[in-house]
Amino acid sequence: MPAPDVSEAPLVHPPAKRVIAVFGKSFDAYQGRYLRAYNQAVSLVEAGYDVTVVAWDRDCNRPVEEERDGIHIRRLRIRAGGSRGPLHNAGPMLEFNRRVYGYLRRHPWDVIHCFDLDAMFACLAASRRRGGKAVLDISEPDYYKGFWK
Repeated sequence: MPAPDVSEAPLVHPPAKRVIAVFGKSFDAYQGRYLRAYNQAVSLVEAGYDVTVVAWDRDCNRPVEEERDGIHIRRLRIRAGGSRGPLHNAGPMLEFNRRVYGYLRRHPWDVIHCFDLDAMFACLAASRRRGGKAVLDISEPDYYKGFWK
């Protein structure tokens, strides 16, 4: 018996799962090396996922809420220096984690995608509390070498 022709079968997307991606920068698509995170979010949207990016606006000058290419963007305005590490930005980083954790407790999600270490503790705590899935994506491992010197 010949196999059925699946080339004519309609594509079936998974049910709309909610992904919250947490990003320690302002999430501007033009931010050079951060374009990968944007492309991942677009790919998830195209696959039928509901994607919200919770980003850290360290300069406090970007829109608090925005939608771009189907991605919901929510920026938390907390003034801090860029790329200075946790020892120089300890206070703002703790505040970012506190606010990310609060956001994750108040909003529904199926998966948390945490980019880099900026909000790792908040994402893991929310994931454990809810019993959900969390992904830690350390996109620049060399960047963190000098943090603890």
